[in-house]
Amino acid sequence: MTAVQQPPLPPPEVVAPGAAATELKARGFRRPIAPTQARSTPAFLRQWNVILLALVAAFAVVGSIASLVMRAASETTADNTAPALIGIQDLFASVAEANTAATAAFLATSATGTEDRVNRNLYQDAIRRAAEQTEEVSAIIGSDEAAHEALKQISVSLNVYSGQIEAANVANSNDLPEADEQLRDALRVVKDDVGDAVATVTARGQSQLETERTTGRILTWVAIALGVVTLVALLRVQAGLLNRTNRILNPLLVLATVLVATVVGYLVVGPLARGRALDDASTGGYDAIATTSLIQTSAFDLQSQLSLKLLEGGDAELEPLFAEVSADIEALADGADSAREEAAAEALRIRWERYETAARQIDATAERGNRDRAVELFQGEGLSTFNGLNTAVESVLSDNRSQFIAGVSEAADAVGTTPFLTIILPVLAALAILLAIQRRLGEYR
Repeated sequence: MTAVQQPPLPPPEVVAPGAAATELKARGFRRPIAPTQARSTPAFLRQWNVILLALVAAFAVVGSIASLVMRAASETTADNTAPALIGIQDLFASVAEANTAATAAFLATSATGTEDRVNRNLYQDAIRRAAEQTEEVSAIIGSDEAAHEALKQISVSLNVYSGQIEAANVANSNDLPEADEQLRDALRVVKDDVGDAVATVTARGQSQLETERTTGRILTWVAIALGVVTLVALLRVQAGLLNRTNRILNPLLVLATVLVATVVGYLVVGPLARGRALDDASTGGYDAIATTSLIQTSAFDLQSQLSLKLLEGGDAELEPLFAEVSADIEALADGADSAREEAAAEALRIRWERYETAARQIDATAERGNRDRAVELFQGEGLSTFNGLNTAVESVLSDNRSQFIAGVSEAADAVGTTPFLTIILPVLAALAILLAIQRRLGEYR
């Protein structure tokens, strides 16, 4: 039997690898996942599940602590530090008013032998108001021991001062020789003891304000850094899943990424807005308040020295005080940042010029030895122009007080909701991560 010879087979067709892959993809075939890669995907998911949840938890804890600390500091500034800084200036203004009225009443009694009831009542109202303001500031100043000690000193000094004023008035009514000396002692108590204590409380308040401005800053930066690391980890997981499953997006992981990014954004924007508000409150409000307090201090010192000259117990040179008040008023006018503040500063300048003219005239009259005429001028032009100056100072304080309080309130509002966001949104992100990874793990069971 003869074997049938088969024709030779044609050579196999050579197909380019890329073309074959394209043809298979066109027919709906997908590149199979390598067995080792498929087996490693659950381990990959479990590992990153732990890492992501740990990062989100750390981010939530540090972020919420930082935001709570910032909010607490902002609320303290708005409720305690800022009102205390303003209150201590109001207290000093009341003391200045009481001192001026008491001196005017004393000099009137010396000149006429009759008590000046108008100035006497002004003194009593002002000294009572100063005592009440001391208690108010003490209640809101916080736990600063140095500030509380200074406020105690003010309370004690006001009691000593009012006692010496009463003793001076009694001695003056009975033409006793120690009357002038007792009034001089009262004026020195206010100038030295009360003035120094007010300066201490003001300095402590300013230091506390600066501390509160920076409170929580380091924690916030740590929280932001953790948030950025968490975002990078989330992107890494999504890139790994894309490589293993060829699925471009995982909606729940995308949602977690958006939630974490939102919290990071709030941790950046909130403190920045808070800082800007506090800067505006300081430069536009409190700096002017501090300058105004210097004007009050210098004007009060000037009035006290003038009173001592009339009592023949003072020999201070008044020219430096005139220069100090003028310079401070110019600085206040230069720092005015609104039409209203410019108008208030101009009104203060006019009031100061009137008082300066009257004070110089009183000083010159006293220098010439005409004490009775100097006392008459002090009780007339001197007292009215000083009260006008004090009223103008209060007007400037009122404008800047409003701006300062508005600024610190805005700063508190800027971080008011951040603690809730730093807790709620990371929790939602953690739930989204957990659900997303559990779903993917279910595909391999």
